[in-house]
Amino acid sequence: MEPNEYEEQIRLHLAAIARRAAGPEVVDALLAHARVARSPASVDGAVRAARLLCEHDALEHESTLVRALRSGADTLIRRPAMALPLAEEAVSLARGLGGPPLIVALATLSRVLRAAGRGAEADAAEAEAESLS
Repeated sequence: MEPNEYEEQIRLHLAAIARRAAGPEVVDALLAHARVARSPASVDGAVRAARLLCEHDALEHESTLVRALRSGADTLIRRPAMALPLAEEAVSLARGLGGPPLIVALATLSRVLRAAGRGAEADAAEAEAESLS
């Protein structure tokens, strides 16, 4: 798929969300594409879609945003400088949700920190995740 075609698809999906004609399934589709494409633009599209949903109904869609951020961080793990802010935001939001979303977000943060060569911080995030499970 050409970059312009992909950007057009993202624009159309975001427009559908804005019209409330779609929901988390669009984010899931964009995340699936991002995992295959492994491009920052693909991840950004999925995260933007999740943010739009969350703006519409934070209570219902905050977990969708956490999942998009976490999945985006995993997708970009070979680019730790890009993945780290996503993983950190996922943990920050997941703290409000607690439970499994927080545990999984902390595990993602641990992997990203390890990929960034920050082993001690990765160990701390991993220990926190283990203490919650």
